[in-house]
Amino acid sequence: GWFFDAYVITIYALTIPLIAKDFHVSTLILSGEVGSIFLVGYTIGTIGFGTVGDIFGRKVMLGISIIGYGVITAVTGFANGVVVLAALRFLTGVAGGGELSIGAPYVSEVWDRKTRSTGIGIMYSFYPLGFVFAVVVFTLVSPVWGWRAVYFFSIVPAVLILILRLRLEESPRFQRVVAQIEAGHRKKVRLVAALRNSVFRYRLLVGFLIFVSLTYGYYAMVFYIPAFVIK
Repeated sequence: GWFFDAYVITIYALTIPLIAKDFHVSTLILSGEVGSIFLVGYTIGTIGFGTVGDIFGRKVMLGISIIGYGVITAVTGFANGVVVLAALRFLTGVAGGGELSIGAPYVSEVWDRKTRSTGIGIMYSFYPLGFVFAVVVFTLVSPVWGWRAVYFFSIVPAVLILILRLRLEESPRFQRVVAQIEAGHRKKVRLVAALRNSVFRYRLLVGFLIFVSLTYGYYAMVFYIPAFVIK
């Protein structure tokens, strides 16, 4: 899923110059305005899937996420203008937000404490591989069938990942905690209440700062470099 997330984000950056030429619009609009709309959707999706994943479980929400942004990415190939493109990229962001907010907790819950860092490290290593995969697909597909075919192709890895996810088991830790809550042995702590805990606040702040620095550099590169290269 993390591999495909990288593909979905990267193909947009790669196709910006071709879309700009097709739609007769500035690459800066596609990089800035449309790129930002995607990130707004991604923010909403990350928070939303994270919240709902604590209610319905990891397995179900991971399946919904991959179906959602796999299909929406493929449909993006039919976009006939900037407005439609922006709307589809927003929805792609919403659906894609589930990969981070559900995938990371799932991995951390399934792997035991001694190997948890290794598991999460392996998960995140698939992101640069997805980046490379996007470049390869773009290089092979777009010169022959155009930029739209790059989006259509996304349905192939999406289906493969969905097939794999159907075999996933629900997180044992999640099931155990839910059972304890239902039995009255544990109490569910809401976000606001959790933030009153100094340990939770500190961990959230550290994670927030790490992701701000990471995503600032990454999206500046991914969205804006193609525009400036063309200019």
